[in-house]
Amino acid sequence: MEDAATWFRANLPAGIINPIATGDAVNIDTNYIFRVDSFYPAKRAAVDYLDGVSNVRPPRQARITVALGGETNKRIEEYVVGPLPAGPSTTATRPVDFPAAGVHWNARIRDGPEQSRLRSGLVQDFFDVANEFLATDFGATYPEGIREFHTEPLGPTSADRIRRVRVMHKVPGTWRSIDLHQLPVAFVIDASNFNSNLWSITKIYWCDFEYATLTDLQTTLRQNAKGSPRRCAYPDPAAAIAALNYDAYPLRTGLPQRPFADRAGPDLYEPEGQRFRMQGRTVYWMDWEVTISGTMRNGPMLRNIKYKGERIAYELGIQDFLLVYSGNDVIHGNTAFMDASFGLGEWRGLLRGNDCPDTAAYLGQDWWGGGPVEVDDMVCVFEQWHPGQPQLWRRDQYQFSLKNYHLMIKFGTPAGNYDYITHFGFTLGGGIHVQSGSSGYAQTYWWRGAESRDPFGYRIQQNTFAPLHDHSIGFKVDLDILGEQNSVEQMRFRSGSTLDALNSGRAANNQLTINDVPSHFDNDEVRYIEYNTVQREQDARFRITPQDPHRWVIENQAMKNKWGNTRGYKIHIDAGDGMTYPNWVKSAAAFAQYNLQVSVQKDSEQTATGPYDNFQMFTPQGSLDNYFADNQSIVNQDLVQWITLHTLHAPTSEDYPLTVPFAASFWIVPHNYFDENPVMDMPADLIQRDGDIRGTREPKADGTCIPPSLSDAPHPFSGA
Repeated sequence: MEDAATWFRANLPAGIINPIATGDAVNIDTNYIFRVDSFYPAKRAAVDYLDGVSNVRPPRQARITVALGGETNKRIEEYVVGPLPAGPSTTATRPVDFPAAGVHWNARIRDGPEQSRLRSGLVQDFFDVANEFLATDFGATYPEGIREFHTEPLGPTSADRIRRVRVMHKVPGTWRSIDLHQLPVAFVIDASNFNSNLWSITKIYWCDFEYATLTDLQTTLRQNAKGSPRRCAYPDPAAAIAALNYDAYPLRTGLPQRPFADRAGPDLYEPEGQRFRMQGRTVYWMDWEVTISGTMRNGPMLRNIKYKGERIAYELGIQDFLLVYSGNDVIHGNTAFMDASFGLGEWRGLLRGNDCPDTAAYLGQDWWGGGPVEVDDMVCVFEQWHPGQPQLWRRDQYQFSLKNYHLMIKFGTPAGNYDYITHFGFTLGGGIHVQSGSSGYAQTYWWRGAESRDPFGYRIQQNTFAPLHDHSIGFKVDLDILGEQNSVEQMRFRSGSTLDALNSGRAANNQLTINDVPSHFDNDEVRYIEYNTVQREQDARFRITPQDPHRWVIENQAMKNKWGNTRGYKIHIDAGDGMTYPNWVKSAAAFAQYNLQVSVQKDSEQTATGPYDNFQMFTPQGSLDNYFADNQSIVNQDLVQWITLHTLHAPTSEDYPLTVPFAASFWIVPHNYFDENPVMDMPADLIQRDGDIRGTREPKADGTCIPPSLSDAPHPFSGA
């Protein structure tokens, strides 16, 4: 990272006039590097090298985003710098997926230099007035006991930069528990002008009353008594502060302990050592080969996934987290976060022994925070057995059983007030299970003292109301089934007349009549499968509807198994909740409008969302809709699958102080890919009723089951 940044500062591309500032010299009116990220080579070049078709290794490159606040024409630019390490042949070029029209200065991602300018100026101006009333009415002042937070989006178009700022209590010893204690105070800053000296506070909200200026606010509040409608307040601010400080922590020391809670719980250990090996960032386990990767913007990613020597997927990773809030509140009635804008790869360390077993292997990765930030344990790898889910199980005169082992690759991804934990599980039978879920602190707003619930959610604590929102998690899957020439087969499970079932899939000129229905059908209604090869991109945007069950198979039509069936991999998505979004979200977050979308692979179509579109949601430049506009054929093409998992969240009192964890998942599993169950090469237990053991037995550890000695010292944790 630093190598690329250093070279870029010394070799500015044409059109950048002023130097790149560093360190304390960086401010909103200078040029500075906003982000340095991984940049992956063109797929064709990468695959040819991986498969030995070419001996030319694609060069290492970095993607640099530069904020040009020091130029007359303020703007955002991106460059691909490489090859790296930097040398005489290193160049800086425009990435193929950067918008041709460029990026408006006001569509830039919220960052430190802008926040610093605001906090030293307008934010401080606000609190210079507000602190008088915050102290008496709510028991705290800024910045010691109060914090402000800025929300998105910033306005209808890229030219708008309207900052809604909420005010909340700080809680000692925590970071995002501020979200639990929002006060009935907010203000709006118009930062649209390129000259920050012309930014202004345009609206102020205090106890549901709106003010145009700080002078109006101060005059009115001084004229009204504490506890009056215009000066809503805690009856006892000191007691309220004591309660919220206590509430932020999960352990309630005054409660009775549960039986046996003082005993150690079950743990995982490996009696004969790890059964996987790691070479660099590549993991090998039970005929699987997986390379672990990631980007600062999109977060966790796996590449070049192979099973039994065949590539199953070129890429599998997260794209974005979408949260759209609804609430009777100036903030939550107007808030949507597309978290990849801020960086899903701002890694925090996994907690050893909790997030992952003590015996897991860990990998690190850097991210850019004004300079390289090193995290040693952003992903863990371990093998896990799922008890009660045997891979094979038969009962008659014998029992045949194989434990359901998975290789687990687990990432921790911070995103504002939530931490997302994503695991990629690989099964003995060639399947991939992807699950992502979160827990954290719910965003809240001030309870007005009326009903305990309304159309937007519930009251969950003394002064706290939690608004309805969603968690939509987008993934990119680039399956390559026995090559890159793939198609999409849609399987629809129908129930209808026997004649309809028999005619399904038959040509129009070869339809059967009622007289052709075999007599062995006792009933005139039957369940059947309707097969359809999807022809074009716009036909490949699917929603899950329980009344019309579907499966989708990515297949290679030129490849058949021993029984004449087309070989492929099936996508099964847990249904989750439906998709209900306001219109102003739908274009920028087009990835979340469907459960599965399939497009032709292009190096210029890398991500499901545009990095700047959370700041220009009405006029997005990176909408997934753009990928489907040309409506290309998807028959025998290199295809990309865009999968989205949905969960609606209406927090209840059980989500306080920490939310109840949730998770959603999907599976990618063989579909006529093999001639038989691929686990038949694994040793398993075959036990006769009389206790006689036949066949090859699953290996058992020798000796007494004694876990390895593990350190009692606190486990390291690099999170914040």
